[in-house]
Amino acid sequence: MKYWFLFLAWGFLAFPVWSQSPEPTEKDILKKLREGPEETVWPPYSVEESMAGSKLAPMVRVFIRGKGPFLFLLDTGSDITLIQESLVQETGLPARVTDNELRVTLVDEMRLGDIRFRNFMAGIRSWEGPVDGILGYPLFMKSRLTIDLPRMRYALEPSGEESSSVNTLRMNRVTEGVPSFPVRLGNRQADIIVSTGLSEYIRVPESGLEYFNLKLPPVPAVSTNSFSVDEEVTMARITDNLVLGEHIVMEPILTISHTGEYRIGCGLLRYFRVVLDPENNQISFLRNSDIPIEIPPVRQLGFVPRRDERGWMVDKLLPWFRELDLNIRPGDRIRQVESRDAVMLTANDWVELERLNNYLTLVLERDGKEMMLDVPVRIILP
Repeated sequence: MKYWFLFLAWGFLAFPVWSQSPEPTEKDILKKLREGPEETVWPPYSVEESMAGSKLAPMVRVFIRGKGPFLFLLDTGSDITLIQESLVQETGLPARVTDNELRVTLVDEMRLGDIRFRNFMAGIRSWEGPVDGILGYPLFMKSRLTIDLPRMRYALEPSGEESSSVNTLRMNRVTEGVPSFPVRLGNRQADIIVSTGLSEYIRVPESGLEYFNLKLPPVPAVSTNSFSVDEEVTMARITDNLVLGEHIVMEPILTISHTGEYRIGCGLLRYFRVVLDPENNQISFLRNSDIPIEIPPVRQLGFVPRRDERGWMVDKLLPWFRELDLNIRPGDRIRQVESRDAVMLTANDWVELERLNNYLTLVLERDGKEMMLDVPVRIILP
């Protein structure tokens, strides 16, 4: 996701101490944020590591100035890297506020596996949750990055020879800090951004909906991009198939938003081993099967969970859920979900639980008393 415009709206960026005079402009700062590291130090071998998080929110472990490990969301759809404000303080990274209230820091060294990235600019922001930062794609613009979501592993190496696989597509040159490629979507050709920070299947702008043949009318949904501003979106299944090389995605589900971008998220990427090779302008979608991919129905929990400093709570009951009269009220504390400690859940964990279960077993707390309930998850989009 392109996050810098959020900082301008919220006043969350700062200018670092390494630039003295003349005072840099806002344009200079944004340009620097979207550039890669000045130096990447490679070991004499390819680096392959396991990922944390989930297939809908892949996380990697990084070290900053020898401290860590810290947990960062790997987001190829972000054109900058973000660091939690508390982590900036913990690692002693420099930060300064300018007249424009822009906040950034210079990371002199970050280690990912045995690779060292030196001297790059990152944004500073505060948020709730266990994620320490977001790794944007500019870090990898001179690397071949493999994201293997079925195995929950990633690999990094200097770019090599071009691939001749039929499942390798031509990627646009990375000029805006994020990778994209042209693909046929519905009745039009569109450039689509590869966004591992988005748990949806395919996100399209509302203005582009006319190019698709909808199987059913759009239904209201909740945005699953937990690091962006809250927004109202809708979802719809289309009758068109998506073709990626030899792979066919049968009647995919679209998330429709007010933004003007097309994005493919982890909802689809989790079926593939994706190789991003910007030096050769190539992207590969690899999997061990040629069976067409069928997207399951969309399920919806009957209430909206909200996180605060104490964990998760029931925030709002949906109309169909209130009619079930399950003795769940807004304000109830969520202690456990499917025998898991609810405090450890992320927003994307809730999405995954909704997708995979017809019922969720919850332990709720109200007025100091706990109760266990089996809560139905309803299909809202067949």
